[in-house]
Amino acid sequence: MSDTIPQDTPQDKPSPTNTFIYALRDPRTNEIRYIGKSNDPQHRLKVHIRESKASKTHKDRWINQLKECDLKPILDIIEKVSINEWQERESYWIQHYLSQNAPLTNEAPGGMGVTWQSPEMRAKISSGVGKARDTTDWRKKLSDANKGKHLSDETKAKMSATTKGRKRPPEVVRKIAEKLKGRKGTPPTPEVRAKLSEAHKGRVKSPEECENISKGKKGVKRKPFTEEARRNMANASRGRKQSAETIAKRAASRKGRPMSEEGRRNIGNASRGRIPSAEARANMSAAQKRRNTMKKFPPSDAPTL
Repeated sequence: MSDTIPQDTPQDKPSPTNTFIYALRDPRTNEIRYIGKSNDPQHRLKVHIRESKASKTHKDRWINQLKECDLKPILDIIEKVSINEWQERESYWIQHYLSQNAPLTNEAPGGMGVTWQSPEMRAKISSGVGKARDTTDWRKKLSDANKGKHLSDETKAKMSATTKGRKRPPEVVRKIAEKLKGRKGTPPTPEVRAKLSEAHKGRVKSPEECENISKGKKGVKRKPFTEEARRNMANASRGRKQSAETIAKRAASRKGRPMSEEGRRNIGNASRGRIPSAEARANMSAAQKRRNTMKKFPPSDAPTL
């Protein structure tokens, strides 16, 4: 096989069956410094440059040296290969350039992804990342870095298309569930609650979304509300007027449904000592007058009031 590295061409696009073996070249010396595999080499180069800030590897330190000189690695596509053969071809090219005394920064022999890391090394990395995420400083830095960033509609559409219909393997779902079991997050601050409330105001759920929520809650017994939760709900509902459509829907859903003794007691306790407003008293009086008038007429002659 020729040692000449072909340049990117318009035909070199990602596909479900093919991937690319690429090389990163030093613009100062024109030497090959890194061999890798990616479905999207141009994006992978950006990731290499972004991740080099950590300066954890030989490759990162080399890229940082280039950045100090206002330079960046040159990307060359070495070979377009089948998705089932990339391991062999990546290993081949790494060994090929090592035999040519190329100063490669690769830390693994290739064709192995990140599986070359030992379980002990993986555990250390996982522990370190977990501790970092638990610190307030880390969360603040992440928040500050993303402040003011807005994704374009095109980016959002791409992200939606890649995740649509994607299902996690049962084993992954089980591991996530076990990890989250019994874990309580930090309660949101009043400021965060206000932002969440504002974001959801006026948002209408689609019929499909409502159906999914209904299916998820079917057969699930709701825990009794705490006294504090009841007070919060009462305060939130106080003074709020429901539309005629909402009242009609609630009436239709309750029709023919007997009320439990506990429910009656709760309503009685909630109403005890509460003074109805002037408007409520007027409505109740008018309703009672209509009922009294109806009693004076025989059923066949009763007018519609």
